[in-house]
Amino acid sequence: RWVHFQEAGGSDRESVEQIVIDLRTTDEDATESTVLSEIFTRSSAVLKPMMADRVERPHVVITGRAGSGKSTITKFVTQAFRSQFAAEESLPPTARHVREATEAAFRGLGTDGPTGRRWPVLIRLTDFAAAIGPSGDLMLLRFLADTISRRADIDIKPNVLKRWLTSWPSIIILDGLDEVTALEVRPRVLDAITYFVEDLENSNADLLCIVTTRPSSDAERFMPERFRQLNPTSLDRE
Repeated sequence: RWVHFQEAGGSDRESVEQIVIDLRTTDEDATESTVLSEIFTRSSAVLKPMMADRVERPHVVITGRAGSGKSTITKFVTQAFRSQFAAEESLPPTARHVREATEAAFRGLGTDGPTGRRWPVLIRLTDFAAAIGPSGDLMLLRFLADTISRRADIDIKPNVLKRWLTSWPSIIILDGLDEVTALEVRPRVLDAITYFVEDLENSNADLLCIVTTRPSSDAERFMPERFRQLNPTSLDRE
């Protein structure tokens, strides 16, 4: 929920729905769109590989310079799906306020938000890289299971999580691939993401995967047969 401003010289924080804007983008074909419209449109479709009319290249890699808003907008995307997922839940006051504020943000942004419900997970890839280390072989699925277990009341095993991901539509957001710079770790992270996506697709999971990185990264064309590249354009003065 929170966006911190220490890196910009501030000391405060704001809830993401209070500051988010929809970033304009172009893709490889110079087609103009926005990040939210692209993600929400894809999320409303069934993305199981066995669907005859599945969206071509269903996943998205967002490439933008430092400070272009990649992490902020992916945090809002996660919150949008969390709010949608809990739309009819009886929530405590703070969570209910976040959900209502997120719905108000949709109106301010001129979007209806996601129409399909997907279970959202946001992972900072620097955390995953730290868990792998220079000589580890940690799988992304196990890292997700361990992360969820730390936040939940029960121990989630990787095989249970995989059954869940193949039974329920999900959106997995992997933020900050460009921040994984260690030469001995980066190839392991790239291989782990590739294996994760291919493994779930082989299981016919309804998966939407979002990766963020910088244009200068060699992952700018990350898995081009599966990922569509979005390039946020520079913000104008308005």
